[in-house]
Amino acid sequence: MDNFLVKYRPKVFEDVVGQEDAVMKLKNIIVKGNIPAGIFLSGDHGLGKTTLAKLLARSLLCEQRPPGTFNPCNQCPRCETSYYSGQFIERDCSKLTVELINSDLVSYMMFKIIYYDELQRAKIPAQEMFLKPLEGDPYRLNTLFIFSTAELEKVDKALLERVLHLKLLPPTVDQLIPWLEKISKLASIHIEDKSALGSIAEECNRIPRLCLNFLLEHCILGEQPISKQMVEKTTRVDGIGGERITPHTKF
Repeated sequence: MDNFLVKYRPKVFEDVVGQEDAVMKLKNIIVKGNIPAGIFLSGDHGLGKTTLAKLLARSLLCEQRPPGTFNPCNQCPRCETSYYSGQFIERDCSKLTVELINSDLVSYMMFKIIYYDELQRAKIPAQEMFLKPLEGDPYRLNTLFIFSTAELEKVDKALLERVLHLKLLPPTVDQLIPWLEKISKLASIHIEDKSALGSIAEECNRIPRLCLNFLLEHCILGEQPISKQMVEKTTRVDGIGGERITPHTKF
């Protein structure tokens, strides 16, 4: 079975649920070509920070995206295989070292995108290494730095002042209902009661990743149709939103 969370990760910006402001600004960056030195994505776990970072990278590096458009073609070798010829690098900040950062702060002829996931795991002195490069000192690097965090208070404030900061908030229930309905149909999940989709969204704290994990655990693996009764029973037994159902896979 394909990883359920990865399988239904948005492949175009229209599939991203509830992040209109961030999506609009990313689209404008792609279409107009005004690429900032750094972009910072903040918000709770499961809202789509990694999804947006990778979608932006795929769009910017896509070989067949027509001028004036913002979605990746999802057909060229880069889009299909996630092969970027070394132009996209993803860093786990829990393993970030001074040596790795120094290697990233080198200017190359080839444009590069480097994504630092969960930047709060890097200590402040390591974060401060990005300050001068983000200002173009001594010269602008041919690199787009993308950072993300779920703990904004642990990020150096001077770094935030030097990047485009996009704050992600939980989607509304009304935004999640049609999204959940679409995913359910794609995954061949039977919906007995459409109003139960709103209950799933509420019980999962309006976090898209938790909603997807709910569908996987109870409707795919548990082979249950979506109904009010199923959601109420599951809520009593499991306690939705608890650590047990929080997936570690990035959404």
